[in-house]
Amino acid sequence: MLGRILWIIFVDLLLLIPFIGLANSIPNPELIALCAEAEERGTSNPGQVKEAENKGFLAPIDPIPSDLPQDMIVHIKTADELAKISGSSYCVLDNDIHLTAEWVPIQSFSGTLDGRGYCINNLFILESSDHKAAGLFGELTSSGVTIKNLGINIGEQGVTGTWVAGGLIACYYTEEVAQVLSVNNCYVTGDVFLLGSLGDSVGGLIGGIDTPGAVAIINCYTTSNVSAGPCEFYVHVGGLIGTLSLDTTVRNCYAIGNVSARSEISAVSGGLIGHVGGDKNKIEFCYATGEVLATGSQAYAGGLVGLGNGKISYCFVLGDTVSNASNAADSYAGGLLGYIPKPKPKIESSYRLSTQKITGTTIEESGTLLSAEQMKSQASFVGWNFTDDWEMGRDYPLLKGFDTNKGE
Repeated sequence: MLGRILWIIFVDLLLLIPFIGLANSIPNPELIALCAEAEERGTSNPGQVKEAENKGFLAPIDPIPSDLPQDMIVHIKTADELAKISGSSYCVLDNDIHLTAEWVPIQSFSGTLDGRGYCINNLFILESSDHKAAGLFGELTSSGVTIKNLGINIGEQGVTGTWVAGGLIACYYTEEVAQVLSVNNCYVTGDVFLLGSLGDSVGGLIGGIDTPGAVAIINCYTTSNVSAGPCEFYVHVGGLIGTLSLDTTVRNCYAIGNVSARSEISAVSGGLIGHVGGDKNKIEFCYATGEVLATGSQAYAGGLVGLGNGKISYCFVLGDTVSNASNAADSYAGGLLGYIPKPKPKIESSYRLSTQKITGTTIEESGTLLSAEQMKSQASFVGWNFTDDWEMGRDYPLLKGFDTNKGE
């Protein structure tokens, strides 16, 4: 009997041997949590950054610089963390952020905000809060700021400022002469307003830019309706940007909302940009489709640019423009540009819809006319690159890539 018992014990031990090593390999709870978080990010390495699905951006999401140490990256997951970004940090969004309270604009930032293809939803700033500079960012004054791969969906209440306002940046001012601001692959949906009596500039993306340094706004768009007034002094309104300064490149951008400026003195409205303030500025591969209205003692309304010069290349416009000036001699309107000061801009291969209604005392005729049918044909757009830059939509050209404006 004893021998049989010993034999059974011996066999049982043999069966347990394979599980001894397995027991030692069971992960602890902390490692399980890390792996689950990594899997949720779409990677098996907990130190990597999750890549979002493309949600209507104009370009692919570029990788984080490979030489940037992981411990230098500031991860943003919540509204509170977003509100606290400052200095020259390299900040990345790890997920969409849905705001539930009125936003207080970020005022001090000189680093990089990389949205990684994520969105900030329900951004709103109320008129009653009396923010002088209203936007995700308020008044930025540091050089070297980069914002990219970020979508902003403004809430039903809109974004309202009393001096300057923009869905992304209210205003950017610096005296630096190097590359000072880069905004790439960003978009804004929802309405932006300027309601203060001392209004200045408002745009769907950026209110105003004033710097001698180089600025690049690339692969950006807005679907925002943008309006200002009534204001006591001058006001500049643009579907994308209210005011440009001396050396800015705006490339591969569009705006499809309506634009309106009202002022007791000078009102400037542009479907894409209100005021372009220097002949070194370049606007290329861009379009605007909304209606444009300017009302004031002096009024300037343009389908693409309200007032200004610079160089305009490979652009088109569709929307009507109306300039209402109390002094009829100061009412300027144009299909492409509302008014052109000296030196005159160089306009290259840019077009406007032949049925576009233009109302004003002095009419600017720049831009080649195309009928609605011609707008649908690649052959109408002389020198345009439909391999790399453009593709044909249902009713007019679209920017190549992730242009979500299908002309519907």
